[in-house]
Amino acid sequence: MLKKYIIDSSFEFCPATCQLTVFGAEDFIITLHIPVSRCLELLLERRFDLVSQHDFYQYVWQDDAKNVSVDTLYQSISLLRKALKNISKEYKIMILTIPRKGFKFNQIFSVQEQIGETIIASSSNSGVLIENITKALGHEDNVNDHTIYPMQHKKRGKLKSLYYYMMVILALIVILWVTYLVFKNKELSPLSSYTHHSEISGCIIYTDSAIYDLPGKIKSIKELGADCKVTPYIYITAFSYSTRISAVLCYTPIESEASSDCTTYNLIGDSNVLPSRP
Repeated sequence: MLKKYIIDSSFEFCPATCQLTVFGAEDFIITLHIPVSRCLELLLERRFDLVSQHDFYQYVWQDDAKNVSVDTLYQSISLLRKALKNISKEYKIMILTIPRKGFKFNQIFSVQEQIGETIIASSSNSGVLIENITKALGHEDNVNDHTIYPMQHKKRGKLKSLYYYMMVILALIVILWVTYLVFKNKELSPLSSYTHHSEISGCIIYTDSAIYDLPGKIKSIKELGADCKVTPYIYITAFSYSTRISAVLCYTPIESEASSDCTTYNLIGDSNVLPSRP
């Protein structure tokens, strides 16, 4: 005898004709492809229980199961969901995905099995509100509307990993380049770290530390023949372990590279040493 399933008291499914017939809507009949129809039939036979992917292959495609890819199964489930959604938007969660395991018929929807005129079995949703379940199944909603196949998961995972490694490599390159520039500048210009101290008698003074009697030291340097009009930038180094003072006089300020147009003077106590070219 002809077997039918009455689903949610709203429509019936006839496996023999592969058709969904909506109650109260004249001539509203949806015909499913045979594999899609057999997927729904298996879900209703096992209703509310998990149906593994392996079981789908054996039941839906039978002898051709070995030649069927997982993409084909997911495509059939996607077509089934679209057919159910055409009846009602609420039915987009009627088929649930159990990640990496299979699918199941959502138990919030009632199912009545009918053979001929006799109802053999009846299952209800126990008063569960569809609206509440729909909100709780936001992820499943996305799966229903945008079916993602296993191969797509793998591709997206590879792209994310590749993007992550590219960003890490780029960050390392930037860090290494900045570090290189910092050390390069320090290496090329040891005087570039000196701070501006003051301006005395036309000389622009830079020092690496506090120096006692700086005006007197400048006077001594001038007595050696230094001319602040010619070399106005003076870099003075004091040594904590002696009375020696070193002065480098340059035509232009030392920024990032050592200047060749500079003169060096050494002062030891009250005695002066003749200038030398670096």
